[in-house]
Amino acid sequence: MHEGVVCTINSEDPAYFGGYAAANYAALADIGMSMEELASRAKNSIDASFASDDRKTQLPAQLATWRTQHGL
Repeated sequence: MHEGVVCTINSEDPAYFGGYAAANYAALADIGMSMEELASRAKNSIDASFASDDRKTQLPAQLATWRTQHGL
């Protein structure tokens, strides 16, 4: 987030268009996006989501666990 733009990785109607969220993350990793960059985009996705406040409180802990498991 160098210029104040918040970017997320997601999918839009994956059953119709393909490109499920996990596949989109994998594709970005394949072209060189670092795990740190991917984790940052995941955090942005949580913050920008329409999830409930309770869920937005739970998800960062799961992301932190994932980061630890991947040495980030």
